[in-house]
Amino acid sequence: MDFFWDTYETDPIIAEVEAQFARTDRLIPNFKTMHPLGELLPQECVLMIAHDFVSVLFQTIAREWAPYIAMALERSVKARGNGITNPGQVIDIHFGDFMADTFGTIQKIYDYFGMEFAAEAETRMRQFLAENPEDKHGKHTYRFSETGLDLDEERNRVRHYQEYFGVQSEGIS
Repeated sequence: MDFFWDTYETDPIIAEVEAQFARTDRLIPNFKTMHPLGELLPQECVLMIAHDFVSVLFQTIAREWAPYIAMALERSVKARGNGITNPGQVIDIHFGDFMADTFGTIQKIYDYFGMEFAAEAETRMRQFLAENPEDKHGKHTYRFSETGLDLDEERNRVRHYQEYFGVQSEGIS
């Protein structure tokens, strides 16, 4: 049985993705400063880039996506609350914990699922992080004030999620 990690680097889809990202880079050269794109990189912005680039203005993106993100967060709470999601198949990790102790958190995830955190896996992860520092494509910082959104309104939209998962509100600039 092949697992995704057995064919990850040789999957033929990688070439297709590489070509798509090359087109994206030609259309929006500075996009990588906000979101590194690469055929072998995980992409957290798939929904935003999957269809088209209607607008690359930060306020427009924020205004368009805030309701969808809030809806997805609420659905995750409902899925957990009504038993759709098997608790044994999900582990909750706070981003701050992950950033404070990345490999301790990864070990916790492997332990939770009864998997061995092999030395080779950790070595490859550390190598990837060393080769891809946070500012590799330029430094970019987000400021909530640049979104044009109302802070109280947005916090109210996600309050249930924050309470359910114990997520603290961050300081805002």
